[in-house]
Amino acid sequence: MERAWTDDMGEISGFGGSYEESCRAMVLAGIEWLEEHPDASVRFQEIDVISAETDEAKQFLDCLVETAESLGAGPAGAMVNFTTYRAMTAHKFGWEAYQGRMRDRPSR
Repeated sequence: MERAWTDDMGEISGFGGSYEESCRAMVLAGIEWLEEHPDASVRFQEIDVISAETDEAKQFLDCLVETAESLGAGPAGAMVNFTTYRAMTAHKFGWEAYQGRMRDRPSR
């Protein structure tokens, strides 16, 4: 399934620019990873910074980090936390439902 961010969708980060671009790319990469690994046990522990509890969760996080790095960004811990939950939510409810939610969210 082809997914794309549209102009009518609010920002997920509120920071705009390359930060927002990286977050969006990380969310899309996370959704794709979850689709490619439907039986993966992706569990995390979060205190301040998210940490993987399973090997599959580590692979998922690596996918997000590698995506940001491919765009020239070294993702901050907060970016990884935020995009992890966004990707998992979009995967759980479907891209169209997620787009609808983001259209209802104003950019900051």
